[in-house]
Amino acid sequence: VAELILGEKIETGFTHPGEQHSYQFTLDQETQIYIDTLTPADGNYRWYLYGPSGQITNRTFTQSEGVRQTTTTPFYTLEAGDYELIINPDNAVVGNYAIRVLDMANAAAITIGTPLVNSINPGSETDIYQFDATVGDRFYFDRQTSSSSGNVWMRLLDPFGNVLQNKYYNDVDTFTVLHDGRYTLLMEGDIYGSASIYDYQFTVFA
Repeated sequence: VAELILGEKIETGFTHPGEQHSYQFTLDQETQIYIDTLTPADGNYRWYLYGPSGQITNRTFTQSEGVRQTTTTPFYTLEAGDYELIINPDNAVVGNYAIRVLDMANAAAITIGTPLVNSINPGSETDIYQFDATVGDRFYFDRQTSSSSGNVWMRLLDPFGNVLQNKYYNDVDTFTVLHDGRYTLLMEGDIYGSASIYDYQFTVFA
């Protein structure tokens, strides 16, 4: 059993068939996390998340997020308590893997009206952004450049975690904010693109 630190990449591997790895972490308060699988693009690799009430969920690395998982949200709101992430591959496979657990409260800030230029590097990771808004505010997202529109999935979440946009990276037409609070934008890479770099630039206008 090893300690899991939110935001830090776990990069290791299995050398013996039937091996599994366990990582533990403790939350002092309610926290939204995002489980970001980075490599490999192999459906035999599977993670399990356990909390104070038992198993919360499990997914394969290839069906965790991004364009490979568009119907189920890849983030979890967890109460305070002790948690365990277990990596347990199917079919006794061996090899290396990389994964990280992100605290969504540590997302980078979006400055309204200022172009945001970044890269998803490696191409399998997820970038998380946030901005504050009040009821009645109106915004639209202008995609300005991209080398990645077919590989990057974007989700826009309201302060309660409800999904407002769920699509390939592109423009978002003007929408009106219905709740005060912090809005989150997920720019999700593709685990099959871990060897790639996806550049993007967009601006959020009010």
